[in-house]
Amino acid sequence: MVGHPGDEYVCTHDHAHGDRCLSFDFAPALVEALGDRPGIWRVGCLAPRPELMVLGELAQAALAGGTDVALDEVGLLLAARFAALVDGRPRPYRRPPARDRRRAVETALWIDARSHDP
Repeated sequence: MVGHPGDEYVCTHDHAHGDRCLSFDFAPALVEALGDRPGIWRVGCLAPRPELMVLGELAQAALAGGTDVALDEVGLLLAARFAALVDGRPRPYRRPPARDRRRAVETALWIDARSHDP
């Protein structure tokens, strides 16, 4: 769910197995920098999207201390990605450098070679 300055929101759903709600509150200048087109922050919500779900999970991991990424960093990534999705302008494709592709392939091979390990 997405709010707008001045809107009120109260979490009313039941929590299961110790899960918690997590919210981010951004300064107006940051919201403007992320995208201030009318309507972006009034959309209310989006259907689940993989690129947002993974950032939500990263935020939960940051909250639990399970990652080196800071919670405020994840919040910024989540808000920026949300604004880009709602704005709808296509993002330019940038081909990853060969070094990054090589690292990704090496990592995938490492994971595959150790997938049977606990």
